[in-house]
Amino acid sequence: MTIEKRDNMGYAIHPALIVLLIILGAGLVVTAIAGMVRVYFKDDSEGIKPISGEQFDYMKQVRERNLQGLYEEGRRHAYRARHPDSKR
Repeated sequence: MTIEKRDNMGYAIHPALIVLLIILGAGLVVTAIAGMVRVYFKDDSEGIKPISGEQFDYMKQVRERNLQGLYEEGRRHAYRARHPDSKR
């Protein structure tokens, strides 16, 4: 029994690999074109929109609550550092 060489129809690589490489190349071209379209034809409606007064007030309240919590945590940590035997 002899092992015969596969018929690649005269190509150096297998035809299935050629098809796979073409599909990958097409995907790369589509990705590159999509990137170029996004850069050159950018829609200015995307991006940061101005916030309303109500949202600004809410965000201010959240920041104040967070800062107050950080302040209290820092005081607790400082107290424990000065009084290690305390259960406070």
